Amino acid sequence: MLCLLLVLCFASGTFSSKILLMPVNHGSHARFFSVMGEWLQQEGHNVSILLFDFMHKHAEKRGLSIVSMGKGIGIQSQMEALYGLIQDQTLSGRLRLLKGFANFAGVFCDYALGKGVPYQILEEEKYDLVLIDNLDPMRCMYAVPYRLAVPYISVGARHDPWTARIPAMPSAEGHLGVLTMTQNSTFIDRLISTVAYVAVGLVLPPSHSVSQRYLEEFAPNRPATTFDQIYRNSEMWIINMETMCSDFPRVHAFHYQFISGLSWTPTKPLPDGEMKAFADGAKDGLIVM
Repeated sequence: MLCLLLVLCFASGTFSSKILLMPVNHGSHARFFSVMGEWLQQEGHNVSILLFDFMHKHAEKRGLSIVSMGKGIGIQSQMEALYGLIQDQTLSGRLRLLKGFANFAGVFCDYALGKGVPYQILEEEKYDLVLIDNLDPMRCMYAVPYRLAVPYISVGARHDPWTARIPAMPSAEGHLGVLTMTQNSTFIDRLISTVAYVAVGLVLPPSHSVSQRYLEEFAPNRPATTFDQIYRNSEMWIINMETMCSDFPRVHAFHYQFISGLSWTPTKPLPDGEMKAFADGAKDGLIVM
């Protein structure tokens, strides 16, 4: 009996899952998810990643199994143009970025769900878990795990507690790029952040550009619902917020976790040359910007 218990303990400790990764098809997101997939594979899990062909290099570099969405003709150039707007940190720039994403969302969702996703292949794989990028307004992709009837976890840098129905204080979040909130922020700073938070949530909610017809068309086998409800049904949220080490405490739920550095990889020594000589010669250390 003792030997049998030992065998059962070891068996339960080596459980392997089939996991599907669904990043937004942009370089930083594909790399971020590929790094996570590499770590999951090292833990013994069977990991696949859903990508357009122009993003395969990130997954191939880390030995992940790729489920192709095709060439994604025109998608890459349009997405790169959108991310170019991120350089404008003003309020008007942020609004242009939100409008640009809204206009692009329909094009992306029609192409990805209509031509890209190989539903039959995904259904045959019978995944145990999906890790899906929570960037809006590409949340039409939540139709995929919903169709597969597979548990899913929302992962990404998009801090969106209200849509997830998680307690949050708009006076302290400062995630819209309008203000960077600190413990020393003034009452006026917090008031502006609150007004901006509420206004954007009312005028441009995260799923505002995601049509319900995607669920009717691409998940006809499942009960009628909304993308907001599907988002709330995530098993948990993992927010890759790089500022958490210097951040202040936030009011959130246990299944809404801030974890920094998910896309980091081990450092490599500098190659011989001018930069290495400069770094080695900094007796009092150096500051990297």
